[in-house]
Amino acid sequence: MTKVLRGLFILILVGIAGVGASAFYLSGLLLFRDKPRSDWATVKTPQCSTWLETVAYADLREGAPRAKPIDLSCEEGTRLEHSLFSVKAITGMDIAYKVYKSALPSPEAPLFLHVHGVSGNSLHGARYLKMAERLGFQLVAMDLSNHGESQRDGKGAAYGCREEADVVAVVEDLLRRFPGRDLYLHASSMGAMSLTNALPRLLASEATAAHIVAVSLENPISSVRDVVTKSPLTPPVPGFLLDMGILVAGWRAGYNFDTCRPIDNAKFVRVPVLVQWSEKDDLVPRAMIEDFFAALPSDVPRTLEIFPGGGHSAVWNGNPTLYEEQTAENWRKGVAAQAERKADFRP
Repeated sequence: MTKVLRGLFILILVGIAGVGASAFYLSGLLLFRDKPRSDWATVKTPQCSTWLETVAYADLREGAPRAKPIDLSCEEGTRLEHSLFSVKAITGMDIAYKVYKSALPSPEAPLFLHVHGVSGNSLHGARYLKMAERLGFQLVAMDLSNHGESQRDGKGAAYGCREEADVVAVVEDLLRRFPGRDLYLHASSMGAMSLTNALPRLLASEATAAHIVAVSLENPISSVRDVVTKSPLTPPVPGFLLDMGILVAGWRAGYNFDTCRPIDNAKFVRVPVLVQWSEKDDLVPRAMIEDFFAALPSDVPRTLEIFPGGGHSAVWNGNPTLYEEQTAENWRKGVAAQAERKADFRP
């Protein structure tokens, strides 16, 4: 009997060890998405990748030649003239961002700030240069912490829990460097999570709120748990193991992913917001987008646009004309709302 009990005890220990190792492995897939862990600890100048060349910069409209750029090639994106700035976030990390040279005649043109998704960088935003100029904006693109030319701590992605501080720091620094300029905030995927989490603080301050005119959230993710458990890309893993993976990932990142949920901050988006999603998104399901949209304030101008083409973080590429029209319309709503706020203001 003693031998049987000892054997059972050993089996239980082996099982626990196996579950723990599996959860640790799954947490690594979440934190260090798409790149070796070593890359998350090394500052790198953004370079073209296959995804950038064949998706982010490509014309994804039906019938377009494969990998044909819409406006710029990725290589052209790396050569765009810009000024590189750095600001220290409240986390202590130095956050890099680029203000691209503008062909617009007015030096007071509003700024269009792009916030990229997980494992991305400022080069993901450079593709929007000509679109921004067509709409009357000067383009700005940032590198979230542990991405691009921003500081690294080797902990990977925190899905907006740490990165919200990066967005706050860049917006505040932009307004210090370019006083009086208004902002259009545009973010995708994890960038949308970061921006949504940052908006309560940004809109609570009159200094920043007065200049944030409108927001675009492309394929916004409601929470880490939702994207892990509801995404079509999630492997067929038992639910308890996914739960453990999320728990371990939060422990490794230093954040509780179950309390740091962008959908809980959606109610603080008090400026016109455009939510965009592609039917060809293979990561974020439509139901998540609809839930996120429903969480936005109903008394603030909000638009949900479902596009037939494009892909995850590449909605514009499949629908450039309509995408730009929707962005322009959201900006007009923001300008009108801003004028109304100023008219209502009483010193």
